[in-house]
Amino acid sequence: MNKNYINILIFSLLIVSCSDSSDNVAETVIPNKAYSYDKAGQIDGYDYQDLGLSVKWATKNLGADNYYDAGYYISWGETSPKGEYTWETYLHYDLTTKQVTKYDEIVGNDLPIITLEAMDDAATVNMGSKWRMPTDEEITELRTKCEWTFFQTDNGNIGYVVTGPNGKNIFIPTGGYMKKNQLKMFNKSACFWSSNLSINFVEKAYELTAYNSSDNEVFRYEGVAERYYGEPIRAVVK
Repeated sequence: MNKNYINILIFSLLIVSCSDSSDNVAETVIPNKAYSYDKAGQIDGYDYQDLGLSVKWATKNLGADNYYDAGYYISWGETSPKGEYTWETYLHYDLTTKQVTKYDEIVGNDLPIITLEAMDDAATVNMGSKWRMPTDEEITELRTKCEWTFFQTDNGNIGYVVTGPNGKNIFIPTGGYMKKNQLKMFNKSACFWSSNLSINFVEKAYELTAYNSSDNEVFRYEGVAERYYGEPIRAVVK
């Protein structure tokens, strides 16, 4: 069998999204390390880091007490956590028609990329008008222009150190996501929402998804997830 085909097949079996119900992501134990918490500045009481990208990134997830905490789990287009994450509890959903009720506009035969309004942006509502959730393009920049390193902190928390082109970094915890009242993929996969609706599925939105292989190689890609899922929020600021 062709060697390149085998490599492609192996890689395809590794891919796991935050929206995947499988928990079969490699668990890796590595020596604990000390992570030096860093910040470039503060806006409206929230720390940010300048990674040398088009936007500055918050040093912690929304609602997190520490850089390694997952913080709040929030449905896309909602602004606070809740007890259960289903279509029935989703703010922008009609139980009678069983259809989403906002960010569902169709122009002709095309569904445009739709960005959350400020009133539905969890970062803006909770952190102030200067902060917002990142666009899919800004998440792509974080994925592709930064070096990602699997990391276990000195207190045992698992995540990724993301180092920008300028050498500065942030820590992104493997907080998983919420479905119904269950926490999925905790300590196995990192994800957080973008502010953009999926261009192909009106009931889904773009997210960051990252996980590691058994040899600590970090895979990160553009994922999509059902809008009612509860995911962490990592804010950005200009």
